[in-house]
Amino acid sequence: MAIGLVFVISCKKENKAPATDNKVHSQQLDKMNLYESLDIQHTASTRSDLSYAGILCSGDNIIGAATPYSYGYPDGWTYYKFFGGAGDDIDINLVRITCEMDPAYVLYFGTSATTDGNSAFIYTHSNPDLTYIAFRDDQVPRPAYCAGTCFAYADPGSDVTLPSTGWYTLALFDYVSCGGVSPLLYNLNVSGIAGCTIVIDGCDTYVTSQILETGSMQELIDMCAETARNHGAFVRCVAHLTNDWRAEGLITGEEKGAIMACAATSG
Repeated sequence: MAIGLVFVISCKKENKAPATDNKVHSQQLDKMNLYESLDIQHTASTRSDLSYAGILCSGDNIIGAATPYSYGYPDGWTYYKFFGGAGDDIDINLVRITCEMDPAYVLYFGTSATTDGNSAFIYTHSNPDLTYIAFRDDQVPRPAYCAGTCFAYADPGSDVTLPSTGWYTLALFDYVSCGGVSPLLYNLNVSGIAGCTIVIDGCDTYVTSQILETGSMQELIDMCAETARNHGAFVRCVAHLTNDWRAEGLITGEEKGAIMACAATSG
């Protein structure tokens, strides 16, 4: 009788995160522990109004100031918004000017009128108006001119692929700065977004979305889309807006035609 011996060798592959990911994760734990040890005292967060510092356009170069130690205090974050398209690969370049700053940002899809429920982490974010997209911190080395200043933490990474077409909220904050320096200045620019032209259902009018007292032109047209009962009502709503803008000298007849052409083919 022949006896066959079968050897079964089990090979279990160990999944390891890349070294760079492990380093960032380790830094995050260190920073969270440091933040807690500093016993930062902020005014208790309430259902505060969220006000946007501005609308981002490709090519903008913004210099702003962050609230020190505001990682756990969304009321103290600085909020911007921009209009992006699904699949757009954008670069969010947030670089410290004040070397003692520790810049970070969180990106959401949507806009909101409140800071309530905002968080830098998806598992604690609970604002129903904003869909969590990404958190960036410590992916890019600090500027060379900041070598030797306080903490060795890095600046946030820049590349993000947008999942949907619509308005996005970008929230900036200081995680754990050092030295008690204020103000904490940063430089912000975003490239790769559609810009600040009016886009209707994916149709780019190539007309600049101006900021008016009642909101941007894009926001007012979006409001037409949200409130119109049907396509005809939407087109009439846009026609009313563009007639007013044309009468006020805000747009030309050609620009009005471009907006109406996109409105007519939407839906």
